[in-house]
Amino acid sequence: MILGLYYIFTFCFSPHVENLSREECRVDLKVLLFAGAREISGISEGRLRNVPANCSHKQLLERVIGTFGLEKMADCIALALNQNYVAEEDNLVLKEGDELAVIPPLSGGKS
Repeated sequence: MILGLYYIFTFCFSPHVENLSREECRVDLKVLLFAGAREISGISEGRLRNVPANCSHKQLLERVIGTFGLEKMADCIALALNQNYVAEEDNLVLKEGDELAVIPPLSGGKS
C-alpha cells in the first residue's frame, strides 16, 4: 500500500515527470461482491490490480466482469465507488485503495 502511494505521488503528480500523464497511472482497488456476484465468483472480496486511474464506467465494468467471471450477469450489474453509485456515463478518477462494490439486482420478499 505504501509503495503504491509512493508510486502515485512520485510518478503521477511530480512536476519533474514530463512523459507520464495522469491517464497512464494505475491503481489497485478493493472489490466487494454481493448476492449473485458473490455466488458466481465464489468470493465476497477481491482486488482489481493495475486499473487505469482515469477510466470510464464501461472500462471498469469490463474489468470487473472479466476478472471475477461475471459474464452471466454482465447486463445487470451496478457499481458503487466508495459507497456512491456510478452512472453509466461517468468518467472516474480512481485512487489507490478505493472500494468498489459490485451489486447485482436484488430480489426477494413477499408479493
